[in-house]
Amino acid sequence: MNDGAETTVNCGATFLFTAKINRAINILLSAQEANNPAVLQAVKTIQGYGRSAIPILLESCIETRHPEPLIKLLKTFVQDKTLPLFGKGLASKHSRAVAAVVVVLSQSKTYDPNLLLTWLSHPRISKVAVGKLLNVHRGTIAPKALFHCMDKLSPQERPILLRLLSRIATVADYSCVSSLALPP
Repeated sequence: MNDGAETTVNCGATFLFTAKINRAINILLSAQEANNPAVLQAVKTIQGYGRSAIPILLESCIETRHPEPLIKLLKTFVQDKTLPLFGKGLASKHSRAVAAVVVVLSQSKTYDPNLLLTWLSHPRISKVAVGKLLNVHRGTIAPKALFHCMDKLSPQERPILLRLLSRIATVADYSCVSSLALPP
């Protein structure tokens, strides 16, 4: 009996939490100027919920034609530990959610892009989107990490890594490639 009451309280808290964030998002999207005190309070409210706000912000990106304020806010949440939440956005069936995540992660430098490589083997995450992100951050991708991912990918997915590898490979990287070569 206690479990049911606890579930009801949790559902109520979740509803209240979602309603508060959605109210703040509506203020953010309807504002004419970013320095409006109501907008600043809305941003503060959303940021106060931390990483829990990410899925709701991504859902709102699906529903609006002008997600720029939401994208700007989403960028403040990007860290290595929040990447799984953004990965769920890349796995969305909604192209606007995927596009929002690509913009956010393309413009952010507050995470390790090598962590994106694990998403290549995820069946629901857009490989094209991950390829775009890896290409944007190609200067920080470890070539050895690309090679280690290669055998985990299907033949259809491997060209993404091969194209990326060809873009980041330089003469200086030759030592990296030769260290992976098989002994004679």
